[in-house]
Amino acid sequence: MNEASQHGLSPPQSHLVLVGTKSDLISSSSSNDSTTTEEEVSQHEIDELVQSISQSMKFSSVCYFQTSSLLGEGIEELFDHLVANIISTLS
Repeated sequence: MNEASQHGLSPPQSHLVLVGTKSDLISSSSSNDSTTTEEEVSQHEIDELVQSISQSMKFSSVCYFQTSSLLGEGIEELFDHLVANIISTLS
């Protein structure tokens, strides 16, 4: 978050989008418990992080998208959200 302020982004005027990638690995690991890794983050942890950032950093909005480039999941929704925010900011 310090990087954002270094680049002149002030939280009250900025939107923060968190993107979880490689969701295809999560679905493949859930069918085989032996491949579960320590790097996986639970939905509860994600929700807590988004809420914590929302409360402490005072961004205009904070949201989370889970994506898989391999399967093409969540990519269109992510870009639709980004474009909508850019357009609304410029209006």
